[in-house]
Order: sequence, then C-alpha cells, then structure tokens
Amino acid sequence: PMVEPTHEVQDLISNVSQQRVQEALARPSETGIPVVVCWLGGPGGGKTSSGIKIVASWLSEYPKIDVGVCRETHNSFETTTGRDFREMIPAAFYKPRGVWQSWDFKGGGSIIWLGLEAFSQRRGLRLGAALIDQAETLTEEQFDFVIERTRQDKPVKMPLQILVLANVPDTDDHWIYHRFNGEHPDFRMIFGGMRQRAFMFEHLPE
Repeated sequence: PMVEPTHEVQDLISNVSQQRVQEALARPSETGIPVVVCWLGGPGGGKTSSGIKIVASWLSEYPKIDVGVCRETHNSFETTTGRDFREMIPAAFYKPRGVWQSWDFKGGGSIIWLGLEAFSQRRGLRLGAALIDQAETLTEEQFDFVIERTRQDKPVKMPLQILVLANVPDTDDHWIYHRFNGEHPDFRMIFGGMRQRAFMFEHLPE
C-alpha cells in the first residue's frame, strides 16, 4: 500500500513545485505574447495556495498591476478561490469593491475577480497578469479570452504572465493537452510533486 506523505513532506513538494513554476514564469517570452504556465496535478497538492503566494508576489513587486483571478463562474468565488485568498491575504492590505468585483490595494493595483461564464461582456478589460484556477473546467474560448485581455493598460514594467492551475482533465482530448504540448515556447507545462505525479500516471492520456 502507498504511504501517505506527511504534511511536512507535502509542503516541501508544494514549495519545490512553486519554485519551478516561478522559474518558468520568469523566463522571457520568445514570441511577444504573455508567458503562460500551466501547473497540472492531482487534487490537494497545494496549487491554489501557491498560486495565491505568486499573485501576492506580483502585487508586492509591481504595486500598480491589475491581476485577474479567474474561474468558470463568478458565484463560485465565495466558497472556493476567493475564500482561500481571504484566508491568506490580510484584509488590512486591500479594500473590497462590490460583491467579488475587485480588491483595490494601496499601491494602486488590484485583484479583479473574473467569472468567465459571461466573458463576452468584459471585452474592454485590461489585465497585467492573471491566475486561472481549476482551468480544466473552462472552455478553450474562455482560456483564450484571458490571454487576449492580458495586455497592460498601466505604466507597469512587469512582463505579461498568466498562471494556469489545473487538475488532470477527465478526457484525453481536453484542450489543455493540445495547448500545452511543448510546441509553443511560451506555453509551459509544470507537473506537480510526487503525490500528484502518482495520480497523473493513472489519469494522463496514453
């Protein structure tokens, strides 16, 4: 029987994966479009919490940046990704605007909460960076919308970056496999740690 890793080991694996993701994001774009890194793994591997830390690092280093945090539907933030952000980022650092519309930070930047079920209504949106959580639930058209909207509208020197967090898709022909197949130099795939790799070896397409 497989021995369940301790919390300490799981945290170490997550930290190593996060470092690899940050290194992949930091490599300059080769084609002029945003660098898009997909962190693919099994559930419970710390992808979301690590993604929140990366978003916090963007806002710390580039205070005027607008970061889109994206999910399939807007009403899911309260019990999923948004809840995790509230647990990890102290409320003293931001001012919430509306019901999961945005968090405005003192430096001039913001987190924009973006449910993608009505993305066609947000064509004027401009993002400096983006985090997509549970990307396996999105359509490819929704994914492309986030790429199109990641084009800075402020005097921010940060390179355009998109972090895609995804559990292993249920189907072998999912768009994630086609878009992150190694052929495009700015679409980069990072696999999770040991526990997630064991999960993926059972679920990845042959």
